[in-house]
Amino acid sequence: MCSEELDELTKKGIEAAEKGYIHSAQVFLGQVAEQRNTPELHTYLAYCLAKGQGRTHSAAKACHESIKREPNNSLHYLMLGRILLMAGEKGRAIDAFRH
Repeated sequence: MCSEELDELTKKGIEAAEKGYIHSAQVFLGQVAEQRNTPELHTYLAYCLAKGQGRTHSAAKACHESIKREPNNSLHYLMLGRILLMAGEKGRAIDAFRH
């Protein structure tokens, strides 16, 4: 798959995740993950894991790994906060949002 196709699948996957179409997002992003290893991709896949399967602990851990790789990328903190809210950890979510 060429770079442009991967970019398009990534865009579709992110849009699907943001609209709540978690299964579609996982399909698109999963295809990209086979060829790319980016923190942003892992963060969105983590969000899908939490939202679609309720695996908030694993998803939060994946976001923390992305934060280690890109500590200045606010996307990772936003998704971590969303995941923590799903887990019922409001205080920790607020801390993530504030970061």
